[in-house]
Amino acid sequence: MLKRTVRTLNITDKNGALVSFEVINDNEKIMYKQVFANASNANATFTSDADISPESLEKVVKFVYYDHPELFWLDNSFTYKYDTNNVVREVTLSFNETINYLDEAKNAFNNKVDEIVNEAAAYQDILDKERFVHDKLLTMVEYDTNAKLDQTAYSAIVLGKSVCAGYSKAFQYIMTKLGIPTYYVIGFSETDHAWNIVKLGNTYLNVDVTWDDQARYKYTFYNKKDNDFGDKHIRKDESLLLPSCS
Repeated sequence: MLKRTVRTLNITDKNGALVSFEVINDNEKIMYKQVFANASNANATFTSDADISPESLEKVVKFVYYDHPELFWLDNSFTYKYDTNNVVREVTLSFNETINYLDEAKNAFNNKVDEIVNEAAAYQDILDKERFVHDKLLTMVEYDTNAKLDQTAYSAIVLGKSVCAGYSKAFQYIMTKLGIPTYYVIGFSETDHAWNIVKLGNTYLNVDVTWDDQARYKYTFYNKKDNDFGDKHIRKDESLLLPSCS
């Protein structure tokens, strides 16, 4: 007999992390690919191809949620059915309101992303590309704790209002589209917070677009080493596994 359980991830502006695909086990990788494929196709319910526990499922859904900001319709809750051996047999993902107008939302999102990427691609040097994206987001996004869909890249890129999650996911996705590895980081910065790590050549550096949007000097929190941040940005949870910025 299958049991049905509802789980809501504690993934908000205040929590969550991105981790590398390599840190999960083989069965979790199978589930990761399933969650990604079904979320990409806006398919809510699917049968599990892997024998994993509810705890592993929760971890995998969280990883997909943070690794793929382009899946802006994917919400932070899900349900599942499991058998008497505590093995997940069926998963139902949850989507936010953009699922009701997904084609329109995707077009608006992708068109804006392509516009920014094409403008940034005109620069030859990756540092110039990065600076362009950083400055573009500062120009086009307003920090607003009442912003709709504020945990998504969509809120920043299309709606123009967001919080740190939206800023960071937007930066992550646009930079990744430019071929520059960029990671979503969670931690503590006066309060729970999110920012990015960017790989420039062989160097990893911290970028906090949100705080730069509040700062008098717009590069105050731009391309900083961990020591530069000191105790102002402290990583937590899976973000501790990301490369050091030294």
